[in-house]
Amino acid sequence: CKKLPHELGWAKFGRGGWRDSVGTALWGEKKQDVLLTGPDGAPGKDADKLDLMLVVRISKTHYDDASRTVQGRPCVLILPRDKSALLLENGHFWLSKEQIVKVYHLVDDKQFEKAFNERSNNLAFALTMNPADVRATSYIAPRNKLTASEWGHLIFMAEFSSTLTELELSNAGQVPLELRVQFAKALFASD
Repeated sequence: CKKLPHELGWAKFGRGGWRDSVGTALWGEKKQDVLLTGPDGAPGKDADKLDLMLVVRISKTHYDDASRTVQGRPCVLILPRDKSALLLENGHFWLSKEQIVKVYHLVDDKQFEKAFNERSNNLAFALTMNPADVRATSYIAPRNKLTASEWGHLIFMAEFSSTLTELELSNAGQVPLELRVQFAKALFASD
């Protein structure tokens, strides 16, 4: 898509009207195919095509080439199937790893709720807290050193919890700088 996510009404995890806007911009009349809930209440047949969002680098030559768009859908950019834009491997064309800037996994509400509950339960067990308290607290003070897995749960909770805003590290053991940075980024991203 030639537009930036915020130009299509981005909402965290691709929620709200974003999927509808992307469907219109990229699928046109077939946008119902990518919606999570179609007119009959069931997911569209291609709803899984928006489970990931890739931010990629494309050459300016290809990006600015009007002949590479689809009539009536100027947000669609079709890259040439040649080595000037893509890698050829096993008869298929691929973006190189260097062209992929970031991959976002956009989860649906049920998957998110399941992951959130599972992680908060695991974190509650590690912190010897009630899972409901972990989900509702704004402040966590670990009593013991956290394992890498527990840090993963904590970073996930910081990123996706609307309540967790502080972490006391005095008893958490030697905390690698990378984990502190990830935790800080997660807190910042949840604002």
